[in-house]
Amino acid sequence: MPYVRRPFNPLIPTVNQVVNELNQANENFDILADAFQGGNPATGVVLNAVNSQNAVNSQNADTVDGFHASLMPAPNVIVPLNASGVLDLSGTYVKSDVYTIRRINGDSLTSDYPLAVGEEVIYSWNTTISLAKPLYIATVEGFYEMEIVFPRNTVNATLVLNPNNTTYTNAFTWGAVGTFDGGPVGGGQGTVSGFYFHKVGLNGFSKIFISTFRANKVCLCLQRGYNADVSAMATHVIHSSWNDTTISWTSLGTLVAGASNGTARIKVRRLL
Repeated sequence: MPYVRRPFNPLIPTVNQVVNELNQANENFDILADAFQGGNPATGVVLNAVNSQNAVNSQNADTVDGFHASLMPAPNVIVPLNASGVLDLSGTYVKSDVYTIRRINGDSLTSDYPLAVGEEVIYSWNTTISLAKPLYIATVEGFYEMEIVFPRNTVNATLVLNPNNTTYTNAFTWGAVGTFDGGPVGGGQGTVSGFYFHKVGLNGFSKIFISTFRANKVCLCLQRGYNADVSAMATHVIHSSWNDTTISWTSLGTLVAGASNGTARIKVRRLL
């Protein structure tokens, strides 16, 4: 039935008038409801609006101050928050070169979290409470970066990353070169059971680039900090390789410090 603007005719009696006019009224209500989102006028969301010239159907019903709303991020569009009230662009349409992706509180994680490209996790690690820090990040083949900052303390400490939260006896090789400011260059190498980051200097930091590809599982670390007696700054470059290509790196793993070194701040970010 078509829409009838005024279906009731109280002054013109017809056969089956009440039934026919009520059916027409129900049809009118259905047509009206179908003009709203979900067939529900209570939403207040009209499916199609008319432009300012009242000439053609437009797509302006989803605009605020002239900006369209969309689930797909693009220039000059409004992207809605998710059910948690977070601007979550970490789905299949992430554009990390344009948009700032959300930052996760790693200390609240209890199971492995799959980072999206551009997403970050931040941790606080008090090594006086525990020398081990599970990172709870599910990894895929790709590239990640990690930054570790320690405050000034009285103890240098070795750092090891145990991928998959497991030690693999003698499966890793490392090599390092380092120097104190104004001093000679030294080096070392060895075989260990995890990715080896040598020592974090006092008041120092480590910047680590990570490849999780099965055939190229490596960590390249740049470290900078004071030496043990705080007389000079030291710089180290350390390369660690996981030489077993049969095992996938599925969990970023656990950081283990060789000695208590105060409270560290850690950031992990997925690059690719």
